[in-house]
Amino acid sequence: MIERKRKYIFNILPTLLGISVFWNCAVDVKQVPRGGFPNSNPIAYDEPVYIGKFEVLDNTEIGYSSAWKYAFRSSLLDNRVFSEVIANLPSEKRAANSLVLDVEISPNYEEKYNMWWTWPAIYPFTFTWPVQMRTGNYSITIRYSLYRENQIITQSKIEERSSETVTIYGFYHTSPFENMIQTTNAKALVLCASNISKKPQ
Repeated sequence: MIERKRKYIFNILPTLLGISVFWNCAVDVKQVPRGGFPNSNPIAYDEPVYIGKFEVLDNTEIGYSSAWKYAFRSSLLDNRVFSEVIANLPSEKRAANSLVLDVEISPNYEEKYNMWWTWPAIYPFTFTWPVQMRTGNYSITIRYSLYRENQIITQSKIEERSSETVTIYGFYHTSPFENMIQTTNAKALVLCASNISKKPQ
């Protein structure tokens, strides 16, 4: 009886290890884009703007929202949307009749495996079966409102989507997905800055 239990544990151990790898090689979705290069365009709004409400939905990490705010502020400056971007200042300390920008960022990442090809990597060829077909789909939505004294100047939303598939050792290769997320986020910030720069007629 004891010997049978030992054999059972020995046989099931690779499966358990494979499932553990399957669930724990997660993609790090917190890919806040790095700063770009300032362009030489004329400043769209030759005055400062205050960042008002700034939210990153589904925020699960302390400091993640702060990192996004820094990246968003840098993008506005690099793309010469405003002469100055002021964040983290209470509303009562803002200059009168100033521009205020509210921002809401909604990132979303989903992934799936083609289990028809991938299951052998869990059992019976744990760790050795190379075909681990993993597809990641990412989208980001940025909503913004620019206003002065509660009078809206412009408001809109932008969306960017992308997808990536890794076929060989997809359990372990998370960098293609993380690069995809970072690139998509960077595109979204540039597009958002461009849209805000277009003053309403």
